[in-house]
Formats: sequence, structure tokens, C-alpha cells
Amino acid sequence: MNTSYAIRRRLTRYVAASLMLAAGVSATVVTSAGAATGTISLPTLTLLPSGAADNSHAMLTKMSCVNSTCMSIGSYEDTNAITRPYVVVTVNGSVLTSQRIEGPLDATNSTATPVTASDISCVAGITCWVVGSYTTGGRLRPFVTTLTISTTAAIAWIPNALVTNVPLPNNLSASSSSHSDVLTVKCTTSNFCLLVGQYDTANSTVATFDDVWNGTSWAAPQVLPAPSNSLDPGLWVPYSISCWDTTDCNIFGEYRVTGSFLEIPMVIPVASGVPGTPVALPLPSDATTNGNASAIRHLSSTCFSATSCLLTGSYINNHTPLPYTETFVDAMTGTKWNSAMESLGPNSSNAVNQTPSSLSCVSATTCVVAGNYASSNGNAAGFWTYDNGAWNTPDVLPGLDGQITLNMYVNTLSCVSSYVCTYSGYVSNQSGAQAAVVGQYDMALPHGVTQVTVAQTSAHGATVSWAPPAIIGTGISTYVVKRTGEGTPVCVTSSTTCVDTTVMGGTSYTYVVTSISNDGQVLSGTAVVFNAVNAPAAPTHVSAVGGVKSVTLKWTAATSGGPASSYVVVVKQGKSTKTYHEASSAKSATFSALTAKVAVHITLVATNVAGTSSVVVVSAVPKA
Repeated sequence: MNTSYAIRRRLTRYVAASLMLAAGVSATVVTSAGAATGTISLPTLTLLPSGAADNSHAMLTKMSCVNSTCMSIGSYEDTNAITRPYVVVTVNGSVLTSQRIEGPLDATNSTATPVTASDISCVAGITCWVVGSYTTGGRLRPFVTTLTISTTAAIAWIPNALVTNVPLPNNLSASSSSHSDVLTVKCTTSNFCLLVGQYDTANSTVATFDDVWNGTSWAAPQVLPAPSNSLDPGLWVPYSISCWDTTDCNIFGEYRVTGSFLEIPMVIPVASGVPGTPVALPLPSDATTNGNASAIRHLSSTCFSATSCLLTGSYINNHTPLPYTETFVDAMTGTKWNSAMESLGPNSSNAVNQTPSSLSCVSATTCVVAGNYASSNGNAAGFWTYDNGAWNTPDVLPGLDGQITLNMYVNTLSCVSSYVCTYSGYVSNQSGAQAAVVGQYDMALPHGVTQVTVAQTSAHGATVSWAPPAIIGTGISTYVVKRTGEGTPVCVTSSTTCVDTTVMGGTSYTYVVTSISNDGQVLSGTAVVFNAVNAPAAPTHVSAVGGVKSVTLKWTAATSGGPASSYVVVVKQGKSTKTYHEASSAKSATFSALTAKVAVHITLVATNVAGTSSVVVVSAVPKA
């Protein structure tokens, strides 16, 4: 194996730093400035396994979450200055426990060292697969170990999983100096996992392979090809796996172009572990064409379907006099990929050497990217979100209280539910100390319900109605309706209406409707003012005058009681009775086709939703 390549390949995992961006998937990546108002919790130090050194140089590099429980893997130094992998369990960003990850037994039947944990993927249960490498007989070999997390956040290693070696293709080199490794893994269920790694072949080349967990064992590994213009057909660096259903996934990585040594991002579609045709992906127009300096790194991906994916990463631009690292976003719609440069920093002119590290999406249009950039105060980390077609100004991560923090790195994050993300990474200070940290980032929540209206339905009844908020992914579980100044809700409901049966006429009420998402997010309440009415008083100055076979009724609206919404007039002559409804603005009505010289008896009431007034009775005789 090429030594410089091997070193670069293995160090890549730990160079991945931080920054946050968000992106939707569209045919054209559009950028515009916006204000982000997300909330970042201060990062907290993680627990370390027993035997850790005082300055353990701990860091967390990968994460996988199931709902609000997240498992992060990383490394620390023990008191013997040996680097050990470990896993940290957090719930809602708070650290609960940690444990060292042990590798398989080596040839001497003792625990192999050193051991490196490369990636973790968890499924509902909570069962997680951790992949990495260990050293045995001076050679690097891949392994998989499986763990479960109980409801009390205790970590349990599944029996025999500790000694699971990963099967490798038949053309594996038998040389005592050959190496192999697993770099990334993605599990969709307890019966399907896809891992990707590299190994030295019998032809003294490096090849990339995948393997599938079928619920009981790892199936036969498959060699993964690079694009046809690759420097070496099997030599490319896998970074990320994204699956859009149980067994269909895309593997993203980078390869070197033959002749120019230019580094290019790429993707291979995989169905149940069987690879398709690799495809080279585009870079922004200002990417350097100097292959020795192109440096594609920090690839992170999310796919929503076979034709809709998002990929973020970093590249070296061709700026003069000094090129620097920038962030790119590749978006796939249908069969077309588009690439754009995104400046990730509160001030793009000062935020250089941008290195996005992790992408997580709650929908095809709302994503978050974590990463870092160089600032005048050292390395800064932040979170970038995409909302309503615009890239938002980043929310910058604060340092630890009581620490002189020069550098802050967020290596990984997962938006475990709509608008709630957990992140992990590390901090370092002026004295050279380095510590692993975790925290929570809450994306800016959307506004609450809209179109709130109140309609009075009776003397003591009113119906409050509203339109649901535009929340992504999770949906709304509960609406809470309260009247201002009262502690007890009028309604707690899953519908978009609320009936209040305790209103009093002549009283003004302010209703506040608050919505709660299925994952517990409380959206801002929306208020509406409502004035309850009393039943109207009887009309005054009521009179009836006979005309030619007609009678004209006149009245004046009452000045007390509630406003009338209509007037009801009943006209009775002999055995004939007819009812008429007059508008609230009416002050008179004429009734024709009556019998001359026969008395007409008329009743008049005012009415509204609260009730009906007392009856006024008058009479008149039509003329001949």
C-alpha cells in the first residue's frame, strides 16, 4: 500500500471539523442571506472511561441517533498514552454514560491494540454497529462490534460481536505488511447494514469494497469500482453512505483522475450491496485544477430518493495569490447534479478555510450542516440552516464556560427530530489541553398557528378555529387553547377547532393557541381578541300603519343589549300566518297582498347568536 496515501486516508477521519449550513434539494442551488435564530446549548465535557489520562486529548468523530438518544464514538488517551476508542451516550444533548470500545482478540489471545473506531450506525431498538480497525501481527485489519443501549442508557455489548472480523474479497494480499480497514457503515434495520472499506490486494494495489449484514452474517464482499478515468480503478476514498429505503443506498467518496491527479467527488449507487456504475460529481467553477492541491474532504450526504440527494464537502479554490478551502454543495434532482460554492461564515471575507463536517436533514427542504472555519480568534464552529429557499446567517457555537478556548470543532451532528439537533466534537485551549464535548442545537422554529378566528355560537358558546403551522416532518400532536389571565386551558385537542361553553356576553376575551409537535417542540402562541355579545333588547318606537291592502311596520333599534344580527317579523291575518326575516340594518318593512278591512296582528323580535329579545306586538287594518 502507498504509505502516504494510507496515512492520508486514516487521518482524514480525524481532520473532519465543523460548521453548519442547511440546504434544500433543487436543480439549482440558490444562496441568499438570512437571519438564523436557532439556540445553541453550551458544549459540555463528556464522561471518559476509567483509566483515561488527565489530558486525554479526547475527541468525538461520528454520531448516530435514535429519536433523542444519540451515540457518539471517538478516541481518548489512557494513562499509558495509548489511544483508545470509546462511545458516549447522550439524551437531548446531555451526557449519560460512556464506555471503551474493545477490539477483537489478536493472535496472542489478548485484546488487540491499537483499535480505531471509524463509524457508528444505530437502528430502532437501540442496536448500533461500530466499525473500525485493529492491529494484529503488525497489520491493520477491519472489525465490527455491536452494542445495545437500554432505557437506562446502560451500554451492553452483544455476545460474540466483540470478535467479529469483516470478511474481505478473495484477492486480499497475503503479505505480512498488507492492511485493510472499514471506514463507514449505514444500517437501516436490524437486518440490513452496508459497510465500506479498503484493503491491499495481491497485486500490490489498494481496492475499495462493501459488505452487507443480512441479519445473521456478513455476506460476500463486493469490490467497488471507481469512475473510468480514475488513476487506479479500485483506489478511491469512501466517506459517506446515505440510504433512502431499506436496501437502496448511495456511497459517496473521492477519487484521483488519471494523468492530472485531480481529486473529484463521486457516487456509487448500491442495491442490496451490489454496486452500480460510479458517477463523477461536479465542483464549483473556482475549484483548482491542480490535482496535487484539490483536496476534496469532509463529504457528508443525505438522499431522499434515488433521484434526490444532497452532498456537502470542502475543496481548494483557485484564488490568488493564496488558494484556500471552501465549502461546496452538490444537489441532485432527477439525473442531474449541480454544484455551488457556499461561503460558510458570519463574514465570508474573514471566514476562510471552511470545512463542513456533517449534514443532517429533517426533510428534503430543511437541512443543517455543521462545520468550522478559521477566524481571527482561532477555529470557530457554527451551524447553517436552509429555510424557505435561503441560506441563513450562521449560529456560531460558543466556547466552554471557564475555558480559554482557541479552537472549537464540531465533527458530527444529527437532527434527531424536526428542529432539534445533537452535536459532538472537541475543544482545545492555549495550554494544549483537548477535550471531547457534546451539545444541542435547536433550529429556529416556525411560527405557530395562523388564521385564528373566534365565532360566537350561543349566549355562552364560542368556537375558536385556526390553520395548522407549517412545521416540517414531525407534525402537530396537540393544540392548547387558553384565555389570557386564566391558568386552565379551554381546550387541549388534536383538531383545529375548540369550543368554549363559558363565555359571558359583554366580556372581551383574548384566546392564545399554542401548538406542540409530535417530538415535543412548543411553537409560539398566536393570539386573537374576541368580544362576546349579549342577546339584543327589544326594538323601540314600534308602529304599524295600514295602507291599501298592506301594512307598513316601523321600528328603532334598541340602544341596550347586544347588537341585532336580524329581525324576525310574524304577520297574522285571520288563519294566515307568515314569517319574515329582515336585515340588522332595517328600520321598516311593508307587507302587501293583505285582505282589506281585516285586522293584521304583527309580532317583532330582534335576534343574534346570543339569543332573542322580548316580543313587541302591534296591529293595523289594511285599507280597501
